[in-house]
Amino acid sequence: MGGLEISTQMKVDDVTEIDAIGSVDAHTFHDLEEAFEELFQAESYQIIVKLDRLNYISSAGVGVLIGAVNRCQENSGDIVFVNPTGSVKEVFDLIGLNDMFTTAQSVKAAREAILRRM
Repeated sequence: MGGLEISTQMKVDDVTEIDAIGSVDAHTFHDLEEAFEELFQAESYQIIVKLDRLNYISSAGVGVLIGAVNRCQENSGDIVFVNPTGSVKEVFDLIGLNDMFTTAQSVKAAREAILRRM
């Protein structure tokens, strides 16, 4: 499928941004899992995940996202997903995650949604 590139901007207004680029599949989901774990170790539970350059997500990748959302919510935080690509949005729709996941069309809108909840 391809690789996964993850970049993280920590703690801007107590909100961390993750940019996921490429594919989350059986070979790369561990990288995403590790990125979330680093944030949790730093007690960062208000997270924006940009998905506008994520071409593919497997069930393993979806499992990582579900686990991360649950962990954030258990710690009075949340995750907002920004502008998922068509293929990622389709997976979210098929699995029925639209009720569980909060999405936004821009980083600004995602940040405002998180800051309202804090």
